[in-house]
Amino acid sequence: MPKTYVTYTPPPFKIGLFEPPSTVNGFITFGCFNNAAKISNYCLKVWASLLGELDNSRLLLKDSAFDQRFACESVIEEFASHGIDRKRLFFKGKTDHEEHLKNHCLVDICLDPIPYSGGLCTLEAAFMGVPVITLAGKLLAHRHSTTHLRSIDCPELVTEDSTQYIRTALDLAASPQRLLEYRQTLREKLFKSDVLDHTGFTDELIKKMVAIKDSDHLAQKV
Repeated sequence: MPKTYVTYTPPPFKIGLFEPPSTVNGFITFGCFNNAAKISNYCLKVWASLLGELDNSRLLLKDSAFDQRFACESVIEEFASHGIDRKRLFFKGKTDHEEHLKNHCLVDICLDPIPYSGGLCTLEAAFMGVPVITLAGKLLAHRHSTTHLRSIDCPELVTEDSTQYIRTALDLAASPQRLLEYRQTLREKLFKSDVLDHTGFTDELIKKMVAIKDSDHLAQKV
């Protein structure tokens, strides 16, 4: 597909946008709302390096897996091995969809898992005005967020390696104005993007399916 490989339908809930929590807290809160199975040890190492670079920053992880104590402790122990105190880590478990979306008001910047990137989570973060830092890999599973962020005109959030990933997150964390601008503009960018062009996507998909069918039919004749 020339523009996006999937479309998105915003939720039916009427949820307002909130200012970045750092405006009140005085510190940056990173977050990840993806399936915990996507969070590799390498990913935790990169995130630990990021937290180590930014004093007093926090990390919120939300997934149904974190309703289990052992899942939280496993993450805590891994961060501890990289020198990050457990007091800087927060966990939330399963909630209904509307509450899940509202929890984005607790974070300033979302961190995409590495290497298996988020898909729906990235679009939902954009819907809630929260920027997502991603690392573009080579496989489809590594590039969901890359496609979505470029579709909503935010290529500056796509990085090519862990060093750039950390630097991009730090630069954004150091710019309260940029964080506020994302909060105010991301939802509108999402609504104007190809990800919400369901008609255009369907038309293009049908054209490609017809082309494939015609090609197969021609091949059979030959």
